[in-house]
Amino acid sequence: MEKIILLIALVLSTTGFAQNKIEDRTTLLSISGTISPGYLLNQKETTINLHGFAEYYLRSNISLKGDVSMLMSGKNEDVSLFQNTGLFFGLGYHLTKSGKFDPWIALQGGVGIVEMKAGLLTSEMEVVPLISPSVGVTFQMSRWFFLFAQGRYVGGKAQVTDPFNSSLNEIRFSIGLGLSYIDKNRCNTCPHW
Repeated sequence: MEKIILLIALVLSTTGFAQNKIEDRTTLLSISGTISPGYLLNQKETTINLHGFAEYYLRSNISLKGDVSMLMSGKNEDVSLFQNTGLFFGLGYHLTKSGKFDPWIALQGGVGIVEMKAGLLTSEMEVVPLISPSVGVTFQMSRWFFLFAQGRYVGGKAQVTDPFNSSLNEIRFSIGLGLSYIDKNRCNTCPHW
């Protein structure tokens, strides 16, 4: 209980540093890792994914985004994803150019390493192309910390045959705390925290 109180106090104390308006996000680097629940649309199966991402702002409203995810569990034992690891890369568009509140949309392409399972049968491991549009919001609490929430659709199809369900279409949600860094040496209009 003491650790939770200490963590809450630390997070709340950092919000005081974010009182300055962020005028320019250029050179902002953000990273985070979280556990993301998902739902496979065709299999009607709930999944749990380990999700990490990095984002670098090329301009105040354009960023490079890289995501990695790994399936941790699936609940359906009849037809399931046995392995699903994805690597995504693309661009994000930020609806505001300044401020602590940052709603965004992104489009990423990627690859997945998948293995399907049906009863006692397991498919061959294969590399599958994926597409992933996402939408989210970030709240920059301080120079070092941010809160985020995002929703993501992952679309793809494995090249397996019956009895395996080849659809990889999934909706995922993530929420959490991340780390950020602004390179003040490369950004003339960044806040002076």
